Amino acid sequence: MTESLTEHSNADFKKIICRRVPIKLQQFARLLNDITETDIDSVRIKAMQSQIRKTKETCFEYGVESTGNLLSRIESQLQLDEETLDSQKPLIKRFTQRLQSHAERLKLGQIDSGSTQAIKESKQEADQLAESAPETDSQPATENNNTSGSQTETPYPTTASSSAAPETKADDMESRGQTNQTAASDHYQDQPIAFDERSTSAVIEPEYEFKHSIVDDVSSAPTIFESSSELIIYWCIDDANTHTRLKEQMQDFGYEVENSSLENAIEQASGNSQKVVITRLEDFDDNISEPVNETSYMIVLAEHDTLESRLKGIRLGSTLFFAEPIDTIKLMEQLDQLESCSKMEPFRVAVMEDSKAQAKFNDKVLSTAGFETCIIIEPTELLNSLSNFDPEVIFMDMQMPGCNGIELTRILRQQERFQTVPIVFLSAEENHDKQREAMTSGGTAFIEKPVKKDQLLFTAELYARRSRNLQPHLARDFQTGLNSSSLLKEQLTIEAERAMRQNDSMFLALIEMNDLPELNQTHGYAFGERAVQQLARLLRQRLRKTDCIGFFDSHRVGVILSHCADQEAESVMSYLTQTFANTPVAYEGQRIQVSLSVGLSRLGKDFDIQRLVKRAEAALSEAKNHDTSHLIWAHEAR
Repeated sequence: MTESLTEHSNADFKKIICRRVPIKLQQFARLLNDITETDIDSVRIKAMQSQIRKTKETCFEYGVESTGNLLSRIESQLQLDEETLDSQKPLIKRFTQRLQSHAERLKLGQIDSGSTQAIKESKQEADQLAESAPETDSQPATENNNTSGSQTETPYPTTASSSAAPETKADDMESRGQTNQTAASDHYQDQPIAFDERSTSAVIEPEYEFKHSIVDDVSSAPTIFESSSELIIYWCIDDANTHTRLKEQMQDFGYEVENSSLENAIEQASGNSQKVVITRLEDFDDNISEPVNETSYMIVLAEHDTLESRLKGIRLGSTLFFAEPIDTIKLMEQLDQLESCSKMEPFRVAVMEDSKAQAKFNDKVLSTAGFETCIIIEPTELLNSLSNFDPEVIFMDMQMPGCNGIELTRILRQQERFQTVPIVFLSAEENHDKQREAMTSGGTAFIEKPVKKDQLLFTAELYARRSRNLQPHLARDFQTGLNSSSLLKEQLTIEAERAMRQNDSMFLALIEMNDLPELNQTHGYAFGERAVQQLARLLRQRLRKTDCIGFFDSHRVGVILSHCADQEAESVMSYLTQTFANTPVAYEGQRIQVSLSVGLSRLGKDFDIQRLVKRAEAALSEAKNHDTSHLIWAHEAR
């Protein structure tokens, strides 16, 4: 091992053996576990053998002989035919546990020599097999004869032959009852092999320090959370056994739900967008002479999704219609949208107009109606003005000195941030060819001057609202409303730069659902989508508007927290972790518990994003080793 170590730098050794190899070992452990619980998949095994072989060679190259020997034995085992392999699932299960154990030691820098580790592991296996063997069986217990007495183990590769011998010898020692050497190996088991270019005995320091954090009491939310919903929901369903779970879920997510008669609810909610009426379609007669509601926001729940049922809901005066099975996530998203509408910011309208009189008129009309405006008179100032304004619609004049509106529109469309912003031409140009040229240059609409006040306001609101509604879908996942991976990572860079300028704090949390592949296999992939939607909704509802939430990759969600102390960040993520675990996912009439693993780290004084991400990933990997919801802090070891 000493010769192998001296061929590699300390940094390379840590990077490969203490980071990459443990990840591979955990991956192999999961695959082996799948083999023990499902039918043997020869294609999947063949693909895994190739990865195991490469990792084994890396271990021998760097002198980590114990792990290399373990992978050699697993590789040999996987070469058996499917029938024999199926009979040896108990042995494969033990290999899974040993892979996890090796991964943990390597991550902590505990690199054991091949001989001492092999002796101890052989003794442990012999003890386990001896305990499980029948009392009348006097034959020495080994891993192979425990499940298939006729199977002999394939010899180790030549590169590992010198390290394999002690492991075989250990089995012979155990059968003869010799335990003195094994006891000695127990002593050396806790003594990690050193890495020092000047010595054959040194200690590889752990790269990260981990701190466990669990919040058991989730009765009160951290103070930096957004306040709970201000919506009041009037529950107008007489049958106490109908949709009770839906009612409980709305209360769990912070909505105030009150039992009420329909007449009282409609009266209370009339004209108030922060009060919602929920009723049941089947409680009404089919012959509806007049609507029961005209001014309130009313949601109707129905047993069947048919055209007749929807017509009945419309004639009652319903605003929304949901049929069995009720999609609770979609329903609550509609409630969120209703609440956000009452807090909507003014639409942002930019006007490029070289006539000062016309520009002043447009500004007065739009500002009086509640729009936020940016008036630009000089074409040369267009880009500078828009860069600080972020318009949702742009009104563009056609004829201007120095350049025309068509040329400016083409310039805007060349820039990614303005490619989807509606551009409406306002011009006295009557030539249809010119109008068509304006539209093909990137224009959205063309309105001939003079423009009436009502037409200007209608057009501004129409396109600004459409732009605002469309924008989230361009950068967010349609199913969950979370930011895309590229947008989250872009925001990570922006927040890190802001933290550096302001000498402020920033945290990255990586979240992963535990056992999601197994849950998908049991309940179907639609369940996994529902679980992710519920997690996304919890995060969007409870975190602040300044916090950024999105997919870090295909199976992990990232949260960027700013402007808070360490204790606040820990409290927030612990609270969310436990709250999600305590709120079962409703799916096809079942309530299924799902737990989370969370890795959390703070941006260091070097403001290095790559190191921040690596720390968070290491913390997440550590958290996943626990059975229940768990949050782990990661700091770089000093």
